Amino acid sequence: MFPGLDFIHHDLQQLGRPMGHMPPSPSVGHPGLPYGRAHGLVAAKYWPQLAQKYQLKRELRKGRAFDGWSEGVLEFAPTYKYDFASGKYIDDDQRGGRRTPAWCDRVLSFGKGVRLLSYARSELALSDHMLVAATYAAEVKARWRQGRWSSCRTLDFDRHRQHTLDNAEEKVQS
Repeated sequence: MFPGLDFIHHDLQQLGRPMGHMPPSPSVGHPGLPYGRAHGLVAAKYWPQLAQKYQLKRELRKGRAFDGWSEGVLEFAPTYKYDFASGKYIDDDQRGGRRTPAWCDRVLSFGKGVRLLSYARSELALSDHMLVAATYAAEVKARWRQGRWSSCRTLDFDRHRQHTLDNAEEKVQS
C-alpha cells in the first residue's frame, strides 16, 4: 500500500477470504434450496445449478454487494463444511452440526485490465474448509526513471501457489 491511500483507492484489488455467504437452505435458516437437494447437486457435480442459489452470486449479479467487483465461475466443489482435515463433507450427524455444503471461501477482483486465468480449489484437507486460489493477469503501469523501468515486476503466481501448497502438505504429513 501507499501512504495516504486506503485499499479501495488503488487501481487493482483482490479480496480472498471466507465470505460467510451461505446457500439459501432451511438448514441454515434460509428458504429455498432444501438440504437433500443441495447434497444431490454436489454428488452430481452440478456446480452451475448449485451456484445460482448462493447468496453472494445472487447479490453480485443484482449489484447489491461488492458493487463493481467480479468473481470467476464456480467450477469446483463447495469448499465448506468438511469433517476436520478429512476431505469428506460433514454428514447429518447432529453432533457435528448439520451444514449444507457451501462456497464460503471466495476470491473477488476489482479494477480495469484484470483478467482471471484460473479459479480453483485445492484438494489439500487442512481444516473444515478447502483452500481456494485465483490467478490473474493484470495490466500494470510502469515508469521510465533514471534510464530504467520501475514499478513493474512479474511474479509467477502459479509456481508460488504450488510452492505454498507443497509446503503446507509437507507440514501436514510430518
